[in-house]
Amino acid sequence: GFVNPRARLNASFTPSFSRVEPGPIAIVSQSGGVCHMLLPHLIEQRVGASLIVGLGNRLNLDFPDVIEHLAEDDDTRSIALYIEGVDEPRRLMEAARGAARRKPIVAYKAGRSRVADRASRSHTGSLAGSYRLYRASFRQSGIIEADGCLELVAKAKALALQPTPRGRRVAIVTLVAGLGIIAADKCEEAGLELASLTSGTVERLRRLMPPHTLRYNPVDLGFIASDMDRCSEAIEAVFRDDNVDAVVVNYVYSWSEGYMSLPVRAIVEAHRGTGKPVTMCLSYPHGVWDAEREVLEGAGIPTYPDPRLAVEAMAALAEYARIKGRACSA
Repeated sequence: GFVNPRARLNASFTPSFSRVEPGPIAIVSQSGGVCHMLLPHLIEQRVGASLIVGLGNRLNLDFPDVIEHLAEDDDTRSIALYIEGVDEPRRLMEAARGAARRKPIVAYKAGRSRVADRASRSHTGSLAGSYRLYRASFRQSGIIEADGCLELVAKAKALALQPTPRGRRVAIVTLVAGLGIIAADKCEEAGLELASLTSGTVERLRRLMPPHTLRYNPVDLGFIASDMDRCSEAIEAVFRDDNVDAVVVNYVYSWSEGYMSLPVRAIVEAHRGTGKPVTMCLSYPHGVWDAEREVLEGAGIPTYPDPRLAVEAMAALAEYARIKGRACSA
């Protein structure tokens, strides 16, 4: 079945899908059960859907038909696919290649093992096929790959909300060094480059932050966390650095009073003032920073509970920049 939240139409067998708010992400899944898996992620990530489609065994509609429709749908800003197997891969590639020129497509391909291949044939009537061939086809047709349901939603969310970066140089601003190190690891794994801050930015951070802190990238705000003005100035300096194409911000709640302030205004204004994309890890107990998160999300800044997801989302933005650049030069 399908669900159109904007029309308040739930033509599925699951009443709980009526809880999904209207939003910019379209989800097309070969499995109704996976749609159920994605439902809480949509609600927790506070991102709505333009359309949710469960294709099942695909009696009269298949992925290419829905993708072609969504490419023309003004309410859809990114497309998320859950794929087990397809019967007409060339049609899928052609539809995706045409749609990707206009809006990003993310896909999670399951059925990667031989055992799962047989299960997929029984489940949806399609052979899963060689995962290596799918990966190559995705890259050729402009589909960004996700590894899991949570990552699928995370990437689709960032692609729906944020601009693409001009390059792959990322700066990490973090409240605690550990999250910055995790994010730095993930940047390298995801093919992103840690930006080398200009001497002017380094000198400015040197004046703002005490000795023996991380001031080069990642930038560790821990020792000035209770000083909102200095945190705000440091964030603004990093965003405005000419060597920085994009920023990942990590904030985690601490039980210390001095760590309870979140420089929301500085993050929003730096993003708007520079036009550079930003993703954010925002981890806190329920109810502590809910209002701050609403402001950030309302400004189009996607937040995630884990720094690795924030980096994966940024990597998707960088990959879509590559896809659009290739399409324009073709």
